[in-house]
Amino acid sequence: MYDLLELLYFSNQLATLPGVTAAGGSAEAAASGERAQERLALLSRSLGAVDAVCRGSELHVYLASAILGQAVALRGPGSDAAEAGAQLVELAHQARYGEAVSAEVMLRLMEANRGISEEFL
Repeated sequence: MYDLLELLYFSNQLATLPGVTAAGGSAEAAASGERAQERLALLSRSLGAVDAVCRGSELHVYLASAILGQAVALRGPGSDAAEAGAQLVELAHQARYGEAVSAEVMLRLMEANRGISEEFL
């Protein structure tokens, strides 16, 4: 679990670097895009570990939510990456809360967990 925490720490460090979500043709923007891509990769690797060890945990839900947010920021809301992120969020929430939860309640849970993941990760 310490390796996972280390990955999360480094992911957080990448997120706090200036210009991570900046766009444009400058060298700074290119480096920023690379950092954002690295953060997405770190979050994805972390999710793989968490999914294998503690599927349905709070951390599983938060990581999936963070991946979706990073994919949308990096590639746009209609991108394949965003669609894949949305599927990860849905699977994580089903693992945590079960399939018997109504769609309305599930959407509220997803929104709440998205907000928490932004603070946590």
